[in-house]
Amino acid sequence: MTHSLQIKKNSIFALLSNIARLLTNILILIGIARLYGPISLGQFTTAQAFATMFLLFADYGFDLLLVTEVARQRTHKVHLANRYLSLKIITAICSAFAMMLFGLTSSMDVQIKIMTVIFAFYVLCTSLQTLFFSLFKGLEQLNHETRILFVTNLIALLLLVIIGYSHAPIIYFAVLMVVTRVVGLIMVICTATLLLGKHWFKFSLVGWREIWKKVAVFGSYVILGVLYFQMDTILLAFWKGDQAVGIYQSVFRIILLLLVIVDVGISVLMPALARYYSEGSKLWNQVGNLLYRTLFLIALPITMILFVYAEQVIIILYGKDKFIEAVPILRIFSLIGFIRFAAEPFGLMLTTGQRQTTRMVIIAIAAITNLSLNMHFIPIDGPIGAAKVSLITNSMVAVLYIATTRPFLGSWLLDIATVVPFIVTIILSSILWYFKNISLWYIGIPAIMICLVVNYWFGYTSNERKMLFTFNTLNPL
Repeated sequence: MTHSLQIKKNSIFALLSNIARLLTNILILIGIARLYGPISLGQFTTAQAFATMFLLFADYGFDLLLVTEVARQRTHKVHLANRYLSLKIITAICSAFAMMLFGLTSSMDVQIKIMTVIFAFYVLCTSLQTLFFSLFKGLEQLNHETRILFVTNLIALLLLVIIGYSHAPIIYFAVLMVVTRVVGLIMVICTATLLLGKHWFKFSLVGWREIWKKVAVFGSYVILGVLYFQMDTILLAFWKGDQAVGIYQSVFRIILLLLVIVDVGISVLMPALARYYSEGSKLWNQVGNLLYRTLFLIALPITMILFVYAEQVIIILYGKDKFIEAVPILRIFSLIGFIRFAAEPFGLMLTTGQRQTTRMVIIAIAAITNLSLNMHFIPIDGPIGAAKVSLITNSMVAVLYIATTRPFLGSWLLDIATVVPFIVTIILSSILWYFKNISLWYIGIPAIMICLVVNYWFGYTSNERKMLFTFNTLNPL
């Protein structure tokens, strides 16, 4: 099998994995929103946001580092998995215990406290599960993750129907999340045993200082990165209450669902790019450029539709009345989504180019800026203030990523392959804005088709089109 074919197959597996996971999450979100309203949605997403925060300390960069380490040293996969899992077990248990203690001693609403304690078990299982997924990614065998996530999310959907039909208390949705993670953890352990051998794991902390030195930079980046992207939800919960969180999260989760496309690109190409860089191959720049253009071109029609037809999108997903306040927030987040699509490839080049410290510093600056601005804007403007701050900080990160990867600036950003589609999308968006009250199915869909045609012909060379859109190519690029 050629490497380009392997990448495309892994892309499909990664896409299916992320779609299965996030589609289930969005259905749970919509179910809670429609059945219980914004207050209950705010309670659930607040507890889930706490879980995300504690999960950061459980993961602390182990997952990201393991992908690159296994990709570079596949012959040592058993040794690497053993050492990283031993440390991960300790951080996962400590984080889960800390979250449980936080839930029991906090002064939050009783519902949030109970769900926070339940989500502590979610943190434990998820943290261990994702380390195994990182092992699979490093080996470029993403089919295992896809299979496991399909099974666990099918279970989640079945439980979702049962809970929703019976109108059970909101707490049962948190239990649902834990049950699926327990099943997933059992499945990943069985899969890892098949790949590594029956007696591959022996708990050992030998050489833990060496690992910790490496993981510290990655861990700091992961913690700061999620803080600057998720901190606003926590601050809204403390300063504006559950309803504000529910409105904000109704939009935030839409963007997370779309960012699955970015996650797919990063998951599939990170091992290959890490290897290309260590080998001194020209493919490092070429593949990175192709990833950037692909994500940029995909983001253009998505941003156009979400910005112009924000009101229609909110009504389709959540109904006419309860979430209409989310419309201006979705317009702001459509721009944030575009920035994330375009900027992440530059960040990936820093990581695979062994400049993770630079990336960590950038994210640290963004996290501090985000906190400082939110302390001013959230008390005044609530959810829309948080959205504005998120736009500012994401824009700042994009500029800093690009500035620190200057060699790519001219060849990536100023390429006609991206400039022409960008201009066409701006023109189409301006036209659609005057007809935004007409159903998006009548005008929005044809506009998307025009974007896709322009992107296809201007965005790629003939060789790149053959490579991307056929499965029998023999040339990697």
